Amino acid sequence: MKAATDTIKDLTLELGGNDAAVILKDFDVNDEAAMRRLVISNFLTAGQICMIAKRVYVDRSTYDEFVEKYIEAANDWIQVGGPFHDDVTIGPVNNKNQKEYVQKLVNDAEEKGAKVIKLGDILDEDLMGEGYFLQLTIVLNTDYRDPIVVEEQFGPTLPILPLDDDEHAIELANDSIYGLTSSVWGEEEHAIEVAKYIEAGTTMINTAAVQGLDVGFPFGGVKQSGIGREYGEQGLLAYTNTHVINIPNDGDLPYIPE
Repeated sequence: MKAATDTIKDLTLELGGNDAAVILKDFDVNDEAAMRRLVISNFLTAGQICMIAKRVYVDRSTYDEFVEKYIEAANDWIQVGGPFHDDVTIGPVNNKNQKEYVQKLVNDAEEKGAKVIKLGDILDEDLMGEGYFLQLTIVLNTDYRDPIVVEEQFGPTLPILPLDDDEHAIELANDSIYGLTSSVWGEEEHAIEVAKYIEAGTTMINTAAVQGLDVGFPFGGVKQSGIGREYGEQGLLAYTNTHVINIPNDGDLPYIPE
C-alpha cells in the first residue's frame, strides 16, 4: 500500500485471517457429511489456506458430544504422509519456520493446561522425521485469549472452545483483528440470523473454506484481513475506472452569466 501511493495506484489486498466456525446448538452432530465438511475446512492442505476455519466455537450444551464425533470424523479422513502415497490426504507444512511456529503454539497451550488430542493416521513414521510434517491436533480447554486462538496458526492444529448462546457466539467470532471468512453451522434460518452479525467478508452456512467458495461472488476481507474484492462483478470492476460522459438536455444547461 505504501509503494502504491507514489503513483496513486488502486490496489486490492487479501491479508489472511483467523476465521471462526460457529457451531450452534441445533447443529446435528450425527450428520457425518457435515462433520466431514467441517474437518476438511479445518485441515485441508494441513491448514495452510487463508480461508481455513482456524478456531471453532461450539454451543456448550453439545460440546462434549461434538468433540467426540469430530474426532471420529477426523480419524476417518486424515492420513498424513508424502505426496506419492495413494491414501494420503494431508501433507507437510511448507517450511521449517512455520512448522516450529505451529508446534510452539501447541506446546504453549499444553503448558498452560490445555488438552491436546492427536488426530488421524501417520502413513510413514520415518518420513515424519525427515520433512516438515506435523501430527494433526485439536486443542481443548484453552483460554479464549491464548495465542493458539488469537493468532493465525496457518497449520494443522485447531482450538475448539465452548460458547454459551447466540450473542456469545457473535462476540467470540468478532473478537479478532481479522475478518476474512467465517462460517455458521446449524439449522439454516437460525444460522443465517447469526451470520448477519459476524464481521467478515464472507460467512458460509453449513460449509466453510474452499468448499463454500463461489468465484461468482466477490471475495475479500474486512479489518486487518484486507481491502477490496476479488471475483464476481465487484472484483472485475476493481480493474476498471469510471468515465462519465454527460450530454445535458437543453433545459438542463447550466446558467452561464453573460
